Amino acid sequence: MVRSYQNNRVALANIEATLCTVDGTPLALTAATGADVTLQWSLPAQAYAVQARYLGRTYLSEPFTSGNPTVLIPEGLARMTLLLGGAALPNTQVVAISDSDPDHPQSLTSDASGVAFFAVEAGTYRVKAWRLVRCTPVKERPWARN
Repeated sequence: MVRSYQNNRVALANIEATLCTVDGTPLALTAATGADVTLQWSLPAQAYAVQARYLGRTYLSEPFTSGNPTVLIPEGLARMTLLLGGAALPNTQVVAISDSDPDHPQSLTSDASGVAFFAVEAGTYRVKAWRLVRCTPVKERPWARN
């Protein structure tokens, strides 16, 4: 049986997956999708499901007995371009906080063109950004008040 894993209809390689019972109990057969983004197991005829892990989350397929089911992962790539007065903000810390999961924010640093890409689930997010600035220490001078 072949299992393919897709992210917004884009095939994903190197996704760890575990064969399970239909209720999600692992059967100890874990593998990663290859370059062809599929897995193949030879199994006795019975109902199964597959757990796929992606970006720290677990997704369970629909139950199947044969065929080539697909695990759809409801995440996409969000592109953020950081600008200040029309100029790109490179090396800027960006945090995306999901309204549905605020305890697990994602944090990235923008690239040289001020762009940061987040792989996120569909939903509403709050975004915070701040510039990483290098500070040069200034020699202290005695100061006296008259």
